[in-house]
Amino acid sequence: MEKYIVNRENYHSFQNTGGKIKGLFELEEHGFTVPEWFGVSPEIFYDNIEEDISSFNDKNEIIKLTDKFQFGENSIQILDAAEKLGAAEYYAVRSSARAEDSEKFSFAGQLESFLYVKKEDIEIYIKKVWESMFADHIYEYGKNNNIDIKYELPFVIVQRMINSESAGVAFSKNPVNGNNEAVISAVYGLGSSLVNGDISGDTYIVSLENNGILSKQINEKEIMHVLDNKNGSGIINVETDIE
Repeated sequence: MEKYIVNRENYHSFQNTGGKIKGLFELEEHGFTVPEWFGVSPEIFYDNIEEDISSFNDKNEIIKLTDKFQFGENSIQILDAAEKLGAAEYYAVRSSARAEDSEKFSFAGQLESFLYVKKEDIEIYIKKVWESMFADHIYEYGKNNNIDIKYELPFVIVQRMINSESAGVAFSKNPVNGNNEAVISAVYGLGSSLVNGDISGDTYIVSLENNGILSKQINEKEIMHVLDNKNGSGIINVETDIE
């Protein structure tokens, strides 16, 4: 039994998998094409540590604990899940935080994502996603809102990496003025250059009534994120050669 692995087939067997996993599941349910994925529950960590973390008050204690954590026999679940994604040379590893985008709190965009991860490194980057929960600004945010971060490790999504020519983000409602219109921002290469704020993408505002473009702004996109071929994993900035 895949006790710690959530996917489309067993999604309803898990509770509070975070907003991103919920979004992937619902997109597939509505017929959208989604790169193959699975999620790893943080219970794989909590169930298999011997330490009592209730007394941990220093974030560095939990970081050290996650860093030395070994998946042991549960590595088989992760490897099998990766194999089921089909032929994939690289993977994206990112968070689906349980406290992310709740009615009271937002961790959206604050946790680390890792692109072009090799299969043999998936477990390393699962732990890196967990550890990003203890970045200074997130840890302080948690303390200020009475959230005990050490109990809020996120689900981690592992997804087949797409070598995209262009990518972006889309909002089903205008995040600036709340209008009932879609907002789409797009860039060349990977969407990480847009999400990280490295460049401003082309922006389209689209009517939800007739799908017509209400307005558009085309920006210079001098760089894009691509696979770091030299190192064989990760991403780098390169100049765009697209007019």
